[in-house]
Amino acid sequence: MTRSGSVLLLVSALAVPARGEVLVEARGGGPALIHNHSESTALTALSAGARRSGLSRSEVNPTVRRHASRLGLDPDLVHAVIRAESAYDPFAVSAKGAAGLMQLMPETQRDYRVEDPFDPEENIAAGSAYLKRLLGDFEESLELALAAYNAGPETVRRYGGVPPFPETRRYLERVLTLYRPGRAVALDAALREGPAGARQGRRTFVYRDAGGRLVISTSPPGSR
Repeated sequence: MTRSGSVLLLVSALAVPARGEVLVEARGGGPALIHNHSESTALTALSAGARRSGLSRSEVNPTVRRHASRLGLDPDLVHAVIRAESAYDPFAVSAKGAAGLMQLMPETQRDYRVEDPFDPEENIAAGSAYLKRLLGDFEESLELALAAYNAGPETVRRYGGVPPFPETRRYLERVLTLYRPGRAVALDAALREGPAGARQGRRTFVYRDAGGRLVISTSPPGSR
């Protein structure tokens, strides 16, 4: 069935338990997209001319706030990650297989038992929980947690800090700028000098103090 340059193939042999058929969408010249929406939903939401480029911040804000509140995260941080990762496109898929609003990798989907990574509720719930876990793993260092979100926690541990990848550096700057609109991004020597500086233990902590002010410091919260 061809619609405006898109081809949808029903693959009955790859049925997903409790989710129905698997659909493979091949767009002209682009990668195939495999998803488990029903045929009618796929034709409505994914066909050319019908699929939206993305949701708005206000549309996902109730979900973001609910999960951020449950986990003790700043909703603005979750929004910054969503915008940097997918620009609020719930159907975004990266070349490495990351999917949905918070670009969950397949292993993250498995860890958090995500059945449909393109469902905003499931995606934000899992992505927020993963971000919270990374903050705990890296002693509340926002810089290292975001680097781990982008490059993987094992990569950050292997380099002893922010890995020297241009993509990860750009990602950090983008998320921190989105998180603090209108403010200069102050990254520490570990980011500017690479892993040699990182191994010396210099980190940047970004948090709000008791008065609600945004603090950027090389000392962790509560150390003053």
